[in-house]
Order: sequence, then structure tokens, then C-alpha cells
Amino acid sequence: MKRSRFIKAIFASLLALPIHAKDEKQAIRRSPKKETTPVVPISTEANTLASFAQPVTLNPAGIKKFLRHTYNHQDYALEFLPNNFSHMLQFLRRGKESHQKRAYVQSVFRLFSNKLKSSSYVNAYALSTVLDELPTLIGDYFAKEESKKNMAAMQLHVNEMLYSRFLSQFKSFKDNPVDFLDSLSRDIVVTIDHHEVQQPSDSMTPEELRKVTLMFLEVGLSRLIWNPADIDATWRSVKHLANDLGALYEHDIIVDQEDLNDLFRTLLERYCLFIDLVGEDLPFEFFERVKKDVKDESLVLLDLEEEEDIESKSERLIRSITHAQQKAIYKKKKAKA
Repeated sequence: MKRSRFIKAIFASLLALPIHAKDEKQAIRRSPKKETTPVVPISTEANTLASFAQPVTLNPAGIKKFLRHTYNHQDYALEFLPNNFSHMLQFLRRGKESHQKRAYVQSVFRLFSNKLKSSSYVNAYALSTVLDELPTLIGDYFAKEESKKNMAAMQLHVNEMLYSRFLSQFKSFKDNPVDFLDSLSRDIVVTIDHHEVQQPSDSMTPEELRKVTLMFLEVGLSRLIWNPADIDATWRSVKHLANDLGALYEHDIIVDQEDLNDLFRTLLERYCLFIDLVGEDLPFEFFERVKKDVKDESLVLLDLEEEEDIESKSERLIRSITHAQQKAIYKKKKAKA
């Protein structure tokens, strides 16, 4: 089977990141012999996870070393990545700094989404670190204003050309309007062509990038776990994650409310599962706080309208909280018996 497109994009975009122009050209032209990709076995060394935390050296050799010896290590998906997205953020930050195109960002999302599929869980607080930065790191790839700015600049230039030409050659226009307009129209076409060369479009559409972004979000949210040691912090985390998803909608990274609602549903279901697992050991005050928030607060997580005859997110959360509260009451009574 041929090497997948996203791996090709990784090597085309990531390995060609600018270091020096000369080095970049050599990296692109280089054609090494195909090597078998190693799957690094689970390590017995105590400092394995600490070594994973080292940042990637963003040159061809450093990125290849990261992919072969860190990314491919079985412990990376099992123990490190679910708790630390620093490498993903490093690649996204470099992409923004070096003005990479959408294909680069898509490759980064695919790379880490696919690795995350090997993880049995995702630390909710670690995922928050990614969602917090996404509007800044990738928002420009979805911005509607850029094309408007380019069009406005072109229109201004054409207007100035028309004004200047009529002002300086009005007599030619009166004497021979056909030739005048033919010449003017040719110059306008040349101007538009030149503008398009100066402003090359991104071959990948925002929608294509949006698709893989949603995939990453779904994979991450569907594996969330929280630490029950500070149960109030878990509820704050859920509200924070929901606000982060809302911010992605505000920045046009998510544009369909149905997609946003699907992600809210995934987040909510994962939290309900967490409550079901630890509910019998939770303090009664926690249950009442969540119920009060659902009743009194305008929660982004619960704001979107639901389909008629389908249990709403508020109802789903209250059902989970009530069931866990009943289990906690039963356990307490049983302990006293």
C-alpha cells in the first residue's frame, strides 16, 4: 500500500521548514534510500517519559529523529501524548511563524489524531492547553476577511488606474473610444493577473482543513478523563472546554452549529460516564452545585437548541447526576447499617 498522503505532506512541509534557504533546497532534493520504519518497543528505562518531553529540533534530521524514535515509541501514545500536547503545539506554532499553508496544518492534525487513536484516555486539562491556543494558532486559515482585503485592494488599484487613464488620456477616449477601451481593458486584465501572482491562493480549502480539525477534536473529546480528587475542578474543566469549543465557533474554525453541538454532546457524554464511575464516592454538595449551575447559569455547553423529542443535554446531565447521587446515598446508608 502506498505511503499515505498525510505522511507525504509531513515530509514535504515539516522537513522543508526553513532553516537556511540552501539547506531547505538540499532537503527537498535529497532522495535517501527507503528504510523500514521502526516500532520502538516499550522501554524499561525510568527516564523514558522525561526524554519524550524534550522539544523537537525543527530541522530535517531532528524531525526524522522525533518521528522514528519518539512518535513511534509505544509509550508515547500510551503514557505521554494523552497528558502532554507540547509537540503538537510546537509544530502548530512553527507553522504560524513560518506562514505555512493549510496542508501543513492538516498534516499536523492528522499526525497527532492518528497517534491519539492508540491512547485509551486523554487528560482533560492537557486537551485544554491545545484548545486554548487554537484560535490564535490556526484562526487565520479560516478567516473570511483575507479574501475581502485582497478584493478591496484590487478594486482600489483598478479604480486608480481608471481615474488616471481618463484624466490623462480623455482626448484619446473622445477621438477613438474603441481603441482606448481595448487598451484599458488589457491593462486591467494584466493588473488582475499580476495581483493573483502576488497573492497566491492556498490550494487547500478552509473546509478541508476544518474536516480534519473536527476529527482531532472528536478523537480527543471522546477519550477525556478527569481526576476525581478535586471534583469541583472537573466541573470547572467541563465548562472551560465548552467555552473553548464556543470560541472555535466564534473564530469560524467551526461553522456548523450541528458540528458544535456534536462536540458538546461528546464532551457531555464523557463527563456523564466519569460521574457514573466515581459518583458513589462524591460529596452531596457537588451534586447540588452542578444542579444549581444547570438551573441558574447560562452554560455554553447547554445553550444550543435540541431536536424535538430527544433528551436535551441538560436532561442528560441531570439524569446522570441524580443517578450518581442515588448511588452515593445508598452507599452511605449501607455503610451505617
